[in-house]
Amino acid sequence: GTSEAAPSPLRTPPPSILPTNVGVGIATQQGLSLDFASPMNAPSVSGSLTISPQAAMHIAWSEDARHAHVTPVSRWQTDTRYELNLPADARLANGSTLDAPLSFAFTTETAPTITAFSVTRGATRSTQAQLTLEESATDRAAPADTAAGTSSRASVTIGFSTEMNRAEVQRGFLMSPAMKGRFSWRGTNITFTPSSRLDPSGRYAVAVIGAHDLQGNPLGGDVSFSFNTLSAVHAVRVSPANGARGVKGRTVRVQFSGAVDTRATGQAFRLVDLNKTHSVVGSLRWNTAGTQLTFTAKRRLAAGHHYEIRIAKGSRDTDGNAIRATYGFYARSAPRPARPATATTGSTAGAYRPVYSVPAPSGSAGSYALSLINASRRAYGFAPLRLDAALSGVAQAHATDQVVNGYFSHNSLNGATPEDRMRAAGIVFSHSGENQCYDYGSLTGAIAWCHSIMMAEPYPGYWNHIGNILNPNFTRVGFGSARKSNGEWIMTWDFAN
Repeated sequence: GTSEAAPSPLRTPPPSILPTNVGVGIATQQGLSLDFASPMNAPSVSGSLTISPQAAMHIAWSEDARHAHVTPVSRWQTDTRYELNLPADARLANGSTLDAPLSFAFTTETAPTITAFSVTRGATRSTQAQLTLEESATDRAAPADTAAGTSSRASVTIGFSTEMNRAEVQRGFLMSPAMKGRFSWRGTNITFTPSSRLDPSGRYAVAVIGAHDLQGNPLGGDVSFSFNTLSAVHAVRVSPANGARGVKGRTVRVQFSGAVDTRATGQAFRLVDLNKTHSVVGSLRWNTAGTQLTFTAKRRLAAGHHYEIRIAKGSRDTDGNAIRATYGFYARSAPRPARPATATTGSTAGAYRPVYSVPAPSGSAGSYALSLINASRRAYGFAPLRLDAALSGVAQAHATDQVVNGYFSHNSLNGATPEDRMRAAGIVFSHSGENQCYDYGSLTGAIAWCHSIMMAEPYPGYWNHIGNILNPNFTRVGFGSARKSNGEWIMTWDFAN
C-alpha cells in the first residue's frame, strides 16, 4: 500500500455570535464609531440599524463609507449596556448584502451617586458619622440609610461621587420635618446647617431630588436617608418621693435618665420652703456620670413645712435640651386637716355619683397638651390629632372625680371604664385609649414632664402611654386636669377615632 501526507484544507471560522465591543464607560454625550471591512450603502445601513435599549441617535458617515459615527440625539443613559444590530440584508456599496448580521455593544459611564451621608454636631463628627464615612471610603458601598443617636444641634453632610450642579442640589434638598437653614460646600460635599435646634426624640428624613452632575447626568443610586435625634434627658426618680409626707432627713436626690450639664443644672436647682417662700441653703454635689444630683440642706428641715424641688429654667442635658421638673414633699409628719363630717344616707357606694362629662375646660392647657402630642406624632410620621370638646369634657370629669373622691385609676369607683365614660357622654368610636399622670408645679410644667416620661417608654410593640400617643387609629384627643389641695395635678388624656 501507499500513503500520502498533505496539509488539511483551511476552514473558514464561523462568524462570531458575540457583539463587537466598541466602547466601555462611554460618556453620556459621547459618540462612537462602527467600523466596516468594506464600503457600505449608507442609506441602507442607517435605515436598518437598531439599538437596544431604544435611544434616538444620529449617524454620520466617513467619505469612504466604511466608518459610521453614532451619537445620541440628547444623551445615553448612565450605567447602561447598549447593543446595536445590523441585519444580514443590509447592503454594501457594491449592492451586495452582508453574509451575516452584525452586532456592536458599548457601556456608558456610571451615574453620579451619594457616597457619604453623615450627621455632625458643630465641628466634631459623632461616632455614627465617623463610621459612615469610613465605611464609604473603604468598601465604596452606599452609606448607611439611618444614623442613630444624633445631636439636636446637628448638621447634615452629603458627599457625592463627582462635582454636582450645586444650585440643583440645593433646590432638590428635602428635609422632613422641614427645617430652615443654610448650605455650605467643600469640594463635592454639601453641608446643611439648620437655623434652629432639631426636636429631641425625633426622626428626620433627608433626600436630594432632581439633581444632576456638571455633565447633566441625573443623580442615581440611593438618594434618601434618615436619622434619629437623641432623647431629651428628664428626671426619672426623686428622693424624697413626689408627694411624700413625714420626711425626716435633709438630703434630696434627683436621678436623671442621662448625663446633664451639671454646672447649668446645678445653678438652676432649688429646694424651696413654700411656707416661707424662700430657697433652702445647702451644698450640692454630682456623681461622676453627671446623672445624679444630691443636695444636703445646711439645717434641719422645718417640721410640717411643704417643700418643693425645682429643676428650673436654665437646666439642660449635655446636648442642650431643656430640663424642667417640679416635685413636692412635706417635712416630718404634718397633721392632715380633717374632712368635715357630712350627713349621708345609705352606703358609701350608694353615695358615689360619678359625673361622666362636663363642659370642656377653657384656656391653653389642652392646646399645649395637643401641641406636644402632635410634635411627637409628626416626628414618627403619623397624622396630627385634633382637640375634641366632647372628649375633653369626659377627661375633665374623670380628673375632677379622682380629686374629689381621693383615688387615682382608669376605672371609676363604680367600675366604669374609660370606654364606658365615653359612651355615657354620647361619643361614638371604634378605637379608644386613655393616659393618666400626676405631678406638682405649674400645669404646663406638669403636662410637659408627664409627656416626656410617656415618650421615654419602649416603642413599638407595647400597650403603654406612648402607644396611645402614636396610635395611627386615633384622630382626636381630649384633655382634663384637676388640682388637689396639696398642689398635685391629676391629668387625663382620652383618645378616640
